[in-house]
Amino acid sequence: MLARIGYAILATGKVFMERIMRRSLITAVAAFSALLISHPAAIAGEDAADSIQGVWIAKSMEANGKSAPEEVVNRLRFTFKDDKLLVKGNFDDGREEECSFTIDPERSPKHLNFSPPREKKPVLGIYELKNDELRLCMRHGNSSEGRPTEFATKEGTELVLIVFKKLKESE
Repeated sequence: MLARIGYAILATGKVFMERIMRRSLITAVAAFSALLISHPAAIAGEDAADSIQGVWIAKSMEANGKSAPEEVVNRLRFTFKDDKLLVKGNFDDGREEECSFTIDPERSPKHLNFSPPREKKPVLGIYELKNDELRLCMRHGNSSEGRPTEFATKEGTELVLIVFKKLKESE
């Protein structure tokens, strides 16, 4: 009698363990499948974050529909390093300002926000990255107009459009 009860307990335990293992396997397969499906998007985000990294020299700049003076363009440089954006040339004294930044490459157009240290709101922008050229259109964070929707400026829009060329490491 005891042997039979012991056998029943072992058999029930075995069935119970098989169910747990089966459910665990199904859960693991589902999680792995979700990872495989989402992996290209994760890689795309990583690729975008990686490809924006580096030193970018301004080649042209337009604000409120007007071209910026050449001396202003020539001193402007953005350096993306990890999660920091270093902006040089925004001030006449040549100092570099460190900002935090975020990108959202899944949006269309792609979003870029950065937060200068003394500003209450982030600067909202859109960007386009092609080879070694970065186009960035942005509006000051204090504006009530929000993020730009196209790569163009017009008088009174408070928009700035900058075209950068990536500085190669050998330069």
